[in-house]
Amino acid sequence: MLEAKIDSFTKLKKIEASLAERYDKLLLENEELHSVSMNGIEIANVIQKIAREREQLSADLADRSLTVKKLVEENRLLQQQLGEIKYENDKLISLTKNITP
Repeated sequence: MLEAKIDSFTKLKKIEASLAERYDKLLLENEELHSVSMNGIEIANVIQKIAREREQLSADLADRSLTVKKLVEENRLLQQQLGEIKYENDKLISLTKNITP
């Protein structure tokens, strides 16, 4: 009977050691999973930040595109006005040459 109790106690000690080892492994795995999870959260935050920046850049690009279109149109009008002024200037010079002896 004493031997049976000793055998049972020995088996329980082995089971306890096995469970302690398993616990330590699970604890380490849990820490690793936590670390991976935190990395995933950080990556998600960075992705959200990049998406917001992309939206802002898209809006800025649209504004600049509109500005460029306006400047091109303004340049076209100024070129047209300059052509008209040159034409009028050439007419005045021609008339002045015809008037002066």
